[in-house]
Amino acid sequence: MKKKAINALKKSPLHFLFWLIVWFFFFSFFSVGTKNIDFIFWFSTLLSIITIVSTYQFIYQLIPNYLIHKKYKLFALYTFYSLVFIVCAVLVIVVFGFVFFYNLEFKNMPALTKNSGVILICVLLIIVLASSFKILKYNYQSLEEKKTLENKFLQTQL
Repeated sequence: MKKKAINALKKSPLHFLFWLIVWFFFFSFFSVGTKNIDFIFWFSTLLSIITIVSTYQFIYQLIPNYLIHKKYKLFALYTFYSLVFIVCAVLVIVVFGFVFFYNLEFKNMPALTKNSGVILICVLLIIVLASSFKILKYNYQSLEEKKTLENKFLQTQL
């Protein structure tokens, strides 16, 4: 238990740096064509929160508990639920910006923040990249464990 806490503390600066880069990506990407920095700041922050929650749901819950243990039906079901959550949350953010920052004037909103498809692709891209990294890390650890077991087995045979 104590070892896990120490390991988590070692990883937290890297996680913070990664999410800071993601936030900066959202901020710079969605700020194209607008001068309303307040809106872009809050838009990027809320989008980053949704991305963080969804990514950690995938890499710490869905992948280890369902995908790795070959429970594909449950993995597909919970992935569908997560996608529904992501779509709803993105639409709420777009409506939030539409109502509170642009006073129901849709034509004044930046073009990229009006397009829910682009926003979803950006969020899902980050989730897929982080999940892919987690799966690759798991496969590497499995290979290392397999090599260790093979070496122990060969030593016992000698």
